[in-house]
Amino acid sequence: MDSDDEISLRPDSLAALQEFLKEQQIRDQEETEKPSVDVSEDWNLSQFWYEPSTSKFVAETIAKEIEGKKRVLFLSTPSIFKAVYQDEQLASQLDFHLFEYDKRFQVFGERFRVYDYRDPLGFPKKYKASFDYICFDPPFLSQECMEKVALSINALSHANTKLLVLTGRIQWPHIQRLFANMRICKFVPEHPRLQNDFFCCSNYASEQLGKEEQEKEQEK
Repeated sequence: MDSDDEISLRPDSLAALQEFLKEQQIRDQEETEKPSVDVSEDWNLSQFWYEPSTSKFVAETIAKEIEGKKRVLFLSTPSIFKAVYQDEQLASQLDFHLFEYDKRFQVFGERFRVYDYRDPLGFPKKYKASFDYICFDPPFLSQECMEKVALSINALSHANTKLLVLTGRIQWPHIQRLFANMRICKFVPEHPRLQNDFFCCSNYASEQLGKEEQEKEQEK
């Protein structure tokens, strides 16, 4: 065969080739559109991410403790959001979103919304009372920050929304005052660099997270 000769395929082979090329084009497009998850913590933005084991455990806990593909919000918890995103099985189970101050997460498209706790209600109405589970960690260990984040949580949740807050124990009095039915969990979130006394609380009985046997803060 001369080099200028055209290759002639049987109709069934040609159809198979065209189908293969179409599928390859779709795969290539998905790879191009899928955002990079190479976003690391930024201390200048008061980001101090959890140990990877903590992020993974919390992500798996949320997936286990809600039934069906429920709507989950990660508010100021980008490392847990990433843990879900990077796990294909978890990501397929949840309709998950991130509210976060760090605009680098815009690469995640519709899953991401810029959030500033100083403007607690500064989000579109479509998000109000729309989340079935909210995992949050106020960016600062202050009463003012917790109070403003509480305004956001109250607007974003509905009557049956499960809440999980990970923060410093110093916030426990404010958590009790601002949220109903919160209990201290036995599970303790870990940070690789911070020395503060951290804990987590939920407004539901979590089999995975457990319940602290002696809630000393309540007794004071």
